[in-house]
Amino acid sequence: MQNSLTYVQMLELEDEAEFKKLLMQRLRLAPEERERLLEEMIDHETRTKSAEKTMSGKEITPQVRLVLNVFNRERSSEVADFLAKFKTVLGNGGPDFVQDAMLAKAASDRVHLGMHREFAAFISD
Repeated sequence: MQNSLTYVQMLELEDEAEFKKLLMQRLRLAPEERERLLEEMIDHETRTKSAEKTMSGKEITPQVRLVLNVFNRERSSEVADFLAKFKTVLGNGGPDFVQDAMLAKAASDRVHLGMHREFAAFISD
């Protein structure tokens, strides 16, 4: 089953719909799977600094810093716990900010990877 793909392998999928499907499956499966995905995303951010690069030159508000810290190895657990408590306070209908941050990072990483592929294809022609 393709659920065994890592985050990096998922990013490299050619089929956008397959990427989205696998991402949502991993987010909505057991909490352990979501935690594994988050850990893979933190590893990716640690290696590539992709989210930090995206924000380079832009004002980083406290709200944006909070989202970026979801993918910071030293701060992630503390931030995720805080956001989970915030969701609890808002009740069952409250937003899942950690999931929203994960979706935003995945979309950003996917777009940037696509731009890198297009650039590599352009300069190799």
